[in-house]
Formats: sequence, structure tokens, C-alpha cells
Amino acid sequence: MSRLDLPVGIGRVPLASPALDLMRAEEVGSSGWWQWIAATGTPLHLPGAVDGTEVLVFLYRDGQAGGAYVDLIGLTDREDLSTGAMDRVAGTDVWCAAFGVPSDFVGSYSLISHDAPLVSPGPRDTDEARAWWVSVLATARPDPLGTGAAFAGLRDGRRSIASASASAGAGAAAPRARCSSTAPMRGELVATTWRRPDVDRDQRVWVYVPTARPGEVVALAVVFDGQVWSAGVPLLPVLDELIDDGALPATAAVLLDSGTPDERRDDLTCRGTFIDAIADDLIPGLVSSVLSARGLVATRDPGATVVGGQSYGGLAAFYAPIHRPDRFGASLSQSGSFWWPDLQDTSTRRVATWLRTAPPRTARAVIQVGLFEGDLTEANREVAALVTDRGEWLRFTEVPGGHDWAWWGVRFGAGLVELLGDRGVVRGASAGGSST
Repeated sequence: MSRLDLPVGIGRVPLASPALDLMRAEEVGSSGWWQWIAATGTPLHLPGAVDGTEVLVFLYRDGQAGGAYVDLIGLTDREDLSTGAMDRVAGTDVWCAAFGVPSDFVGSYSLISHDAPLVSPGPRDTDEARAWWVSVLATARPDPLGTGAAFAGLRDGRRSIASASASAGAGAAAPRARCSSTAPMRGELVATTWRRPDVDRDQRVWVYVPTARPGEVVALAVVFDGQVWSAGVPLLPVLDELIDDGALPATAAVLLDSGTPDERRDDLTCRGTFIDAIADDLIPGLVSSVLSARGLVATRDPGATVVGGQSYGGLAAFYAPIHRPDRFGASLSQSGSFWWPDLQDTSTRRVATWLRTAPPRTARAVIQVGLFEGDLTEANREVAALVTDRGEWLRFTEVPGGHDWAWWGVRFGAGLVELLGDRGVVRGASAGGSST
């Protein structure tokens, strides 16, 4: 996807910039200097050129490599590999790349060393170029000196997280919305398999069962790409914390594995039969059985049932209340692929077309998108504007980041609070039941 022009103070900072004077010190690359870097951790944080920004300095140590690359989502681009190509500090084993970022930036990155220059075999969106980039990412590694946590996304291996200074405070999201991989889990995670009636195949499902009173009716959050949320980007400790703090009612999470890339694309691009299968088979069958065995009841209130996802999953999440408003009354879309089905022809955008012609609805929506997602940012702005024009309930947030699990993980809990936090205890199990 094409990239938006970056604001002043955001983007690559040349090694020759006065802001990087520390990289020209005599001791750079010495054993003592590397010991200091290891103790400090990377990326380094320096003042930015513009108020509200700072400079993150990424470092890599390799005296034998022909080159090094930092893949920083949102600020590097495989169509212009110079954006992430690291500069070697002359006469040393130090590779360096610096970026101006917003002071509340959160992004993921990995490091790649290479002997031959990185040259894409064709335009970005061709099969050949995508396959080449996948092969490059297979050699990527998280930052061994990184101060941020590492995580595994869908298919690009483990990545490190870089956070600007203000992202540790209220600038990014409420603290309770953050993902913590170290907090002990108090709810129960049940791994099971769903035999899908719409395509006649098995699909992995994880059901998070919250701590709740026997007989309690619990809210539901159906979340796509469950293989990531169940392990790689841990959502469950966040749900524990939000429920314990009273920010959320007792909420069961249904985490659906997305399968192969082709299966994921087919399921999550406004596929009504998939949404029907979740509404009419998965929830009243397998999910209700898991909860019932533990003395809990799954709500049938659409307003207490959220569908959430990212990218194609964000598209599917927003589509679910369109297709089945009787079952799903709230959506949490992060970087939703609202350009679908044709990136080049904006007149074909399915969701935007529906919003222009259908009557207003009572569904509630949270839409979050990165500022550095190019055409995807614009497509999300279009949908948000249409929802607003229709007078529907919406919380729209533009996040200082790219198409990235790093900030999706940080913001997902906050989105659930916006949608369910005022529901209180879910009172009724019948469809349309009230909540307070």
C-alpha cells in the first residue's frame, strides 16, 4: 500500500545529522562502548527535532556482514529499502539507523543482516515480491539488546517492541489496556476444536473463561487470529486485570485460529456464511458448552457481544454486526482492510458502499488505525466519517504507528473497555436482554 507523507520530524534521521553526534565519538564500537550499550539497552532515546517527537537509534553489531537492515513497521518500506538500510560507522562493527517518531509511538521491529544487497525482484504487490520479502523476513531476528518485549505475530517470526518515552504513560492508552506477558492468568484458557458446518473442516478455538460467580451471564468477545492472541500477543492477562478492576464485566473471549493465509482471506472478507456459523453454531454450541461446564452462561445480548480483529480481521469484525445484528452489536476493528475488495478502485469498497445506502443502526463501533498505514489509513477515515454521518455510536482513534501487532496489543483492551465498560453486569441471557 502506498505511504502517506510523514510529518516533519518523523522518519529516517541521517547518520550525518547533528542529532547523532554521539555516533561520532572516538569510543564508538569499542568493547567498553558495547558494554555501555548492553547496559543501556536499545533503541537509544534522543531528543527530537520537533516538539512531541524523539529520535530512536537502532544498533546492530556485526563486523562481517555486507549490510544490515532494520524492519520498523510504519517507518520503513520494502518498496524503498533505503528507509531501513542501516549505516555502518566507519572502522567499526557498528550498524546504525535512527528515526524520528512521535513521543507516544509504539512499533515492532526486527534486524536483518545480509551479504548481498537487498533488491526486490518486482513491484510490492506482486506474488514474486511478496515471496521474496517473506524469504528475507525468515532471516530476521529480534533485537538482542532490545529493552522492549519480543512477541510473535502471524507469520513473520519474533519481533522486538520499541516504545517512545510517552507511550509508557497515558499518551498511548490507559495502563490497564496494556498487554502483559508476565502477569499470572486467573481465568482459564480452554483449547478445543470446532467442526465448522460452513466449510466442513476443523478449526482451533481457544475459550478464555473468566472468573465469575456460578450462574453468571458473561459478555462475549469473539476475536480473530486467535493463535496470536492466545500466545504471541497475550490478551488474557489483560482481560484478567480489566475484569478484576471492574473496567469490564465478566467477559469470555472466543479466540479463533485463522488457518492458512488463503483460508484467512476467504473467511475474513465479508463472508456471511462464516459469520452465520459463528452466530448459529460456535457460540450456542461449543462456546456455551465450555462455559456451562464451568457454571457460566453466554450472553445472547447483541450489545454485550463484541467481534474484534486486525487487518482482514478488522474488516470481518465490523462486518459481523452488519450481517447479523441480531447476534453481534459491537465491533472492535484495528487497521481494518476497508479498501477491500480492490485497493486501486475505491468505488468498490464493500463496507463504504453499504454505509452509504443502508439505514442507520444501533451497533457500536471502535475503529483504530495507524497514522503510518498509507491507503489503509485513508480507507479507515472514510468508514469513520460515514459512520459519524449516520449518527451511529463510534470511537475512532488514529494511532502513531503502522500495520502492527505492537500497538494492536496495547490498544485492544482499551477498545473493549470502550464497548463493554458501561455494560456492568450482564443481566439477561435472552436475545436483546438488557444490561446495566
